Amino acid sequence: MEEEVSLYDLFEVLSRRKKLMWGIFLLVFALGILYAGYMRYSSKDYEAVATIMVNPVSLTGIVQSEDAYENLLNATISYPQFTNETYMTIATSIVIIEKLIGNLDPSENYTVQSLSKKLKAEYSEKTNLMKLTVKDKNPERAAEIANNWAIVFKEALNESIQDQFNKIIELVTIRVDADRKDLDRISQEIELIKEKNMDRIVIQKEMDKLTEQYLDYQKTLVDLDFIVKVQEVEIQKTKESLEKESQFIEIKKSILNEPIIMGYLLSTEGPIEPMSFSIISQELNQNYIELSRKLADLEICLAGDLRRKETPKESGIIDDLHKKILEKQTQLLKLEKELGTLEKQYEVYFNNYQTSFRKLDEIKTLTSAWTEDTNVTLLSKAIPPSEPTRGTSAKLILAVATVAGLFLAIFMAFFVEFLDKMKQYKKV
Repeated sequence: MEEEVSLYDLFEVLSRRKKLMWGIFLLVFALGILYAGYMRYSSKDYEAVATIMVNPVSLTGIVQSEDAYENLLNATISYPQFTNETYMTIATSIVIIEKLIGNLDPSENYTVQSLSKKLKAEYSEKTNLMKLTVKDKNPERAAEIANNWAIVFKEALNESIQDQFNKIIELVTIRVDADRKDLDRISQEIELIKEKNMDRIVIQKEMDKLTEQYLDYQKTLVDLDFIVKVQEVEIQKTKESLEKESQFIEIKKSILNEPIIMGYLLSTEGPIEPMSFSIISQELNQNYIELSRKLADLEICLAGDLRRKETPKESGIIDDLHKKILEKQTQLLKLEKELGTLEKQYEVYFNNYQTSFRKLDEIKTLTSAWTEDTNVTLLSKAIPPSEPTRGTSAKLILAVATVAGLFLAIFMAFFVEFLDKMKQYKKV
């Protein structure tokens, strides 16, 4: 069965071990008295405080834009990031402490470890104030270290920001030069193509001139076609009219109209019958003659127009013009295709160059703004303290010793009791 421990048993154990408990309690309390006396009469540290105001630098540069190249450029740029935590880390870094040792008296023989124990940096988020606290046995030396610490921190911080901005400027300058080279290369390619193939305007003018000549010939052929058709219709009508006309016509003529015959008849005594003195003769039909002449003229004109119509076709002038127009169109399309591709590339490279150049100018402006003395401002210098820092209170030390002695005495009483029980158990 398990044994139950009552409160009476606990007090009985404490009663049996009261000598041990008193001995431990008095020992701890005596140590507390000794430590309090040492703290009271030992040499005191002096604290000197220099107060500075810091301006956090937080430039992400990642501003979303409609320009993909600008977003890519922003993503590749690592802007300086100096937050409150960064300032705290820099202030107590080895680099700062080494520079601070260089500003102090060499005879002090400071090391990074020994000096870092004297330094303490505190930051107030609401006010952006940093307190650089230095502890030292000598008040004047504490103030000197604190003031030099503020100067070194300020110089090192501005130098660090300047170095980071210089690296960014160097990176963006390389990008600007590369974009400028691409832009110049595309410009040269465009000029070479223009010199080789002539300008688009010149080609277009030549093509317009050839097209005008080609259209003039086509218009002439259309006009001649119309004229030929009209002439063919007119010739057909003339032929039909000519077929209806007789080449000769019969004409009755009275011989009495002739003076000689009339004089002879008048000299005779017998009666004269008019019909007996009429004769019938054939003469050429004037209408037939005029129609034949008109038909001949029309056929001559038709032959001339047909010749005029066939001449351009036989000479190949129209085909040559059409061929030249197609060649110019092909040349123009090829040139526009090549120039169109290059001009699009030119627009892209020109936009890239403008973007990178604008970014470089922006970074230079930021550099001039963020590398000034406004990042760290010394508000108050450290002055030699007149009184040492207050150490731990003697009352507090004695109170802690009393509580610690009491708990340690109780623990040791139960622990010794436990050891005795174990020995008895082994004997049994």
